[in-house]
Amino acid sequence: MQSNPLMDEVAKFLGEIKHRYTTNTVDSYGTGLKQFASHLNAIGITSWYEIIPEDVAQYDRYLEQGVYSASSRHLKITSTKGFLAYLKDCGTIEENAVFKRALPKISSRKAVSPLDKADVNAVLDAPHDSAPLTTRNRALVGILYDTGLETSDVISIDLSQLHLSEDNYITFGSATKRRKDMVVPMQRETASIIMEYIDRERPSLVKSPSEEAVFLNARGSRLTRQGAWMVIKEYSRHAHVEGVTPRALRNLARTSR
Repeated sequence: MQSNPLMDEVAKFLGEIKHRYTTNTVDSYGTGLKQFASHLNAIGITSWYEIIPEDVAQYDRYLEQGVYSASSRHLKITSTKGFLAYLKDCGTIEENAVFKRALPKISSRKAVSPLDKADVNAVLDAPHDSAPLTTRNRALVGILYDTGLETSDVISIDLSQLHLSEDNYITFGSATKRRKDMVVPMQRETASIIMEYIDRERPSLVKSPSEEAVFLNARGSRLTRQGAWMVIKEYSRHAHVEGVTPRALRNLARTSR
């Protein structure tokens, strides 16, 4: 079978991200990028070196005219942006207007529809560039969605309650007034995000060596319920997804089981 240079690069990219994202997300990225590559082939482009901003803008217009939901189109655009950033880092293409003008933001929906898995994946996997505390925010959204815990329980978690090894879970003991001796399992992907936050971002937030809280604010104190709500609201705004609240995440977690 003849090799397709466009898809060869896509395959490398998917191999790079498969350990960071869920299988469903990687599959969605693959589907979107295969569609992008097919579009480029159809207009005569056979190498990523040939791509110009107008090619990407034309693809976005094609998606806008198609029968795609806002969430589906957003995920396709997100995967394209992430892939173009990967190509830039590899030196395959130059940083130019492709990243700033060719992929416009999706307008927020006027009527907020019920939250679904695609919305949560769009929030977790959207590129946030240099936005501060991105990993902490991903970890917060991820743990609320994965476990279905109350916000008050999540922000109460101390480092000693986390068990992030082969068996990923959180323990709640006698210090928790409403729930005692509870073990809450987590998916491997969620545990990986939390470990990344603890290793990369949390050390820069800690002001006191004795601080045990997992989720900290910019002042180094335990994140409050109001602070957690604001984090989720702002983080979702960057991803252009409405209706993401702690309650919506909890409800979706419970109905997804």
